[in-house]
This record gives sequence, C-alpha cells and structure tokens, in this order.
Amino acid sequence: MYDIILWEAMIISLIILVSVIIEATLVPMPFALIILIIWSTNIKGKTFNMLILGVLGGGLLDILMIRMYGLTTAMFLITILVILRYSKKVETYRLQYLIPTAMLATGAYSYYFYSTWVYQVLVSVIIILFYSLINRTKPAEYDTLISSGF
Repeated sequence: MYDIILWEAMIISLIILVSVIIEATLVPMPFALIILIIWSTNIKGKTFNMLILGVLGGGLLDILMIRMYGLTTAMFLITILVILRYSKKVETYRLQYLIPTAMLATGAYSYYFYSTWVYQVLVSVIIILFYSLINRTKPAEYDTLISSGF
C-alpha cells in the first residue's frame, strides 16, 4: 500500500516537473497549475503532498522564469487552498465546479504573468474536458461529460 502511494507521488512530481520545464522554456501555458487543480479536486486526504508540490513547482518556475521569488508559489497555494476549502461543501470533482475554477485560476495567472488569458483559458478547459473523458470508467467518483449533463 505504501509503495503505491510513493509511486503515485513520484509520478505526479515528475509530471509537474516536466510541465514547469515546458512552461519555462517552450509555451507560456500554466500546465503545472492545471495539473495541480485537477489533482487537488480529485484526490482527497493528501493535502500536505499537494501543498509541497505547489511550493516546489512554483519556486522552480519562479527561478526558471526569473521572476520575483514566491509569486507563482503564492498563486499555486492560493488556488489549492481555495479548492481544499470548498472540497467539503461542494463536490469539487464535478465539471460544474472544475471548469469555472480552472478558468478563473488560469485566467488570473495568465493575465498577471503573461498579459493574455484567452488562449490559456481555452486550452485549460480543453485539457479538463479531455481528462474528464479519460476518467469515464469511474462515474461515481469522477464526473464526466456524459454523466454531468454538460
């Protein structure tokens, strides 16, 4: 059981590391923020892991993008904490919550750091919809396009 949790944390860490490197070098798209949003809405009980990955990913992104240290980290942590705050009151894994949350978070992040937000918001919605289609095997846990009535 412990090995599965360790492997899951390593895979998520590697995915966020790759997304930070892609954002810093190739495309101004907040892939790490989108991954953190999806992960924090779908996985319960791993708050510390999410916060640590938000801090490390944001700090690495600040260093690679030569920004004031802590701005990206603050944005990642605020987003994760807002999602965790409402996770007990709202079913955060549903598309009706996930899409507006991702649109607001990526829109604010992109507008602040890149002065443009339309492209990033559209791509984040497409990524979330694609992720929703992939997780169609567990409709009770994860809401999909078909079961949400979208």
